[in-house]
Amino acid sequence: MEWNDVNKMFALCGYEPCPRREECLRYTAGKLIPETFFCWTMITPNQHRQVTDEGCPSFVTNELQHLARGFKQALNQVRGGQMAEARRAIMERLDIRRNCFYEKRSGKKLLNAEEQQAIAEVLARFGVPEPIEFDAYEDTSYWP
Repeated sequence: MEWNDVNKMFALCGYEPCPRREECLRYTAGKLIPETFFCWTMITPNQHRQVTDEGCPSFVTNELQHLARGFKQALNQVRGGQMAEARRAIMERLDIRRNCFYEKRSGKKLLNAEEQQAIAEVLARFGVPEPIEFDAYEDTSYWP
C-alpha cells in the first residue's frame, strides 16, 4: 500500500500499544502519512481506552478484500416493470440513499462481501439468474 491508495476521508490510527496494530488498516495507513503533513483525522485517545486483547471498536482489517465494482448488468436483467421496486429493495437492504445507490450501481463505490450478498439476494428475488455476477471485481483494501 502507498499513500496515494489511502482514502482521504478515512480516520487513521497511531496507537502503538494496540495488540492488533499490524493487522489494522487504520494503523497501516497511519504509518504512511508523509512527513510534510501537518494534520490528519486520527482515532482519538478515547477510542484507545476501549482497546482490549480481543480487539478495538475502530479496527478495520488490512487484508485484501475481494470487492465488486458495479452491478448494472445484473440489474438490467430485472424486468422493466419491477426495476423501481428492485432499486428500492436494494436501497432499503443496504440502508443507503439514492445517490449512494447510483455510485454503487455504476461501480464508483466498491461493494464489500456483505453488500454483494445482499444485492445478490434481492436480485434473485426479482428473477435474476444465479449466481449473480457483478460488473467487475478487484482484490484491494476496503475503506469503509
